[in-house]
Amino acid sequence: IRQSVPHGQLPVIIMVTAFGREVLAEVAELPDAPFVDFLTKPVTPQQLVTAVQKALAAPISQQAGTLPQLIDAVLRLQGTRILLVDDNALNRQVATELLRAEGAEVDTAEGGLQGVSMATQQAAAYDVIIMDVQMPDLDGLEATRRIRATAHGRGLPILAMTANASSSDRDDCLGAGMNDHITKPIDIDELVSRLLTLLGRDVKGAPALPSTAKLYPDGLVESLQAIRKRFGHHDDIYRMTLSGFKAESVRLMAELQQHVHNADLMRAGATMHALKGIASTLGAMALARLAAGLEHRAKSELNLAPEALFSNEIVTSLTELIELSNAALAAALPADPAKIAAPHAAERGAITRAQLVIRLLEIQALLRVGNLHAIELTQALLALTSGEDKIAVQGLLDITERLEFGSAEKTIQSMLEGLG
Repeated sequence: IRQSVPHGQLPVIIMVTAFGREVLAEVAELPDAPFVDFLTKPVTPQQLVTAVQKALAAPISQQAGTLPQLIDAVLRLQGTRILLVDDNALNRQVATELLRAEGAEVDTAEGGLQGVSMATQQAAAYDVIIMDVQMPDLDGLEATRRIRATAHGRGLPILAMTANASSSDRDDCLGAGMNDHITKPIDIDELVSRLLTLLGRDVKGAPALPSTAKLYPDGLVESLQAIRKRFGHHDDIYRMTLSGFKAESVRLMAELQQHVHNADLMRAGATMHALKGIASTLGAMALARLAAGLEHRAKSELNLAPEALFSNEIVTSLTELIELSNAALAAALPADPAKIAAPHAAERGAITRAQLVIRLLEIQALLRVGNLHAIELTQALLALTSGEDKIAVQGLLDITERLEFGSAEKTIQSMLEGLG
């Protein structure tokens, strides 16, 4: 196109691909990148509209390498050293992931006694402490009093974190020497705002979250209303996209571990970029934030050892967030009409060989053009088969839900040959 069209009349080019996201990401960074932006299949209507609007709005000289940045700027706590004291492992995990994704450096204590020890053993070790109030070994109030009694802890900001929201609880926290009080479940925006206030930083000047990032109170996922709006209220498309989320995430985690094993920090960062992309598309915002923070560090701290950034703890946190996000997003969706109808279809009896061949050919045609309805048809076909056919269709469904449409086409071809 560049060779045949005069320079001043060059059209804007957006690449669409089902594979090779890392390769395209690397090409997009080049000064002479042949495209303005790229999208990975499946593409939602809103993603396509946004990409086209952005591409047409940017001057030609600025178009190369301008990839969508949904979360990269959200590092409101960059460099802040935080001690998180909470006896609940899940609370520590979620809060730590969200805070680190905001750029914070987080250490955790599993109870009040450990928290006091970590807070007082070294001067200026932390900028702020987030202290759970109700803990079995030593509650947050007494832990705060002990910290305040030391030279290191007298002026250290301490934010109370409790499930109780009454004024008397707030008064107890302030009376014990805490600076402020926040209630569970934690909203990351509110938490960041409180922390920035305690640290004397400009809250208004902090980068805001994307407008679509309306988080649930548990901070895991975007609201179903916001997701539906982004997907043009096509629940079927979103449901089909979500069906491949876990498999693709697991693939990316295996890819990450391979890059870490090879000491390839840049490629590990690129994998986090891919994970961030699918997570933000589907509304797994906590996962997207964590992946974004890891991507940022991988790209900016070039001397960092990959195994130090992607420690066993971090890899475990990513894996658990994938599981939690997938479950939360699936639970928020209304029941799938196709699955409700499936038992009734199955009651009508197994389909004939000829009907099976016709269904497989229909699915194969959809796969060839990258149509996501192939997943829905394969799910429906599974309910109509039995025995060896059911096992074969289940294998086909597994591949299709991973969006490996090329492999799925070959699988169908093999099945058709076997059916004669």
